[in-house]
Amino acid sequence: MFDFFENFNSDQLIPAGYNAIQFIRQWARASAAPWKFAAFEGLPPKQLELAKRIVLEIESREARSVVEIPTFKIDEYIRIISRKIQEISMRDLHGDEARGKILLDELRLSS
Repeated sequence: MFDFFENFNSDQLIPAGYNAIQFIRQWARASAAPWKFAAFEGLPPKQLELAKRIVLEIESREARSVVEIPTFKIDEYIRIISRKIQEISMRDLHGDEARGKILLDELRLSS
């Protein structure tokens, strides 16, 4: 699921993913189709298309609107999106989780 994330960098994916998560969590219930994507106003075109694609993939997979999907399933999708974004960010930023934990522990000890 969301295999197309691999085609985007974290600069595009993070804002689009964040907005898609907010949309499926709360904005979709507050807006009426067909204007539902008005919630994404202000996103640059590539991020806008990516956010829409995320939502449309969920709706396609579930064969219903995100408004009709139970909260527990929405929470599962949010976890999947978040995990994939984290993986792409680690790839792009060459993050070292182990080193990050060590630095965080050092900071906690010094305060």
